[in-house]
Amino acid sequence: MYTIRYDNSKNCIYILVEGNMDLQQADNYVKDLKRTIDGAKANFNMCTDLSKASVVLPEVNEKLNETKAYAKKKGYNKCAFVVSSAVFKMQIRRVFEESQESLFTSITDAEKFLNS
Repeated sequence: MYTIRYDNSKNCIYILVEGNMDLQQADNYVKDLKRTIDGAKANFNMCTDLSKASVVLPEVNEKLNETKAYAKKKGYNKCAFVVSSAVFKMQIRRVFEESQESLFTSITDAEKFLNS
């Protein structure tokens, strides 16, 4: 399950993923996120909370990785991930090529990074 919302005042897309995501859900997620990105202002940030999510299969990761390229093309500024497990941190770094500096254990810390 996932929720995606755009906060116009912060120019930030907030994403919450809980549990496991199969390939069909990943397809829907990509469509919904692209639609949200299209409605965001230039230089938007993204904050993805994966603290309640399960590690996903490689083919799902491949599908989800489409969103990074799309966000880059649309001109995002920064992205922060909230993760709770070391395994998920490794997966995020590998799949999304994120640095350690964009991985956090709380939304508060992620927002501080995005607002810096």
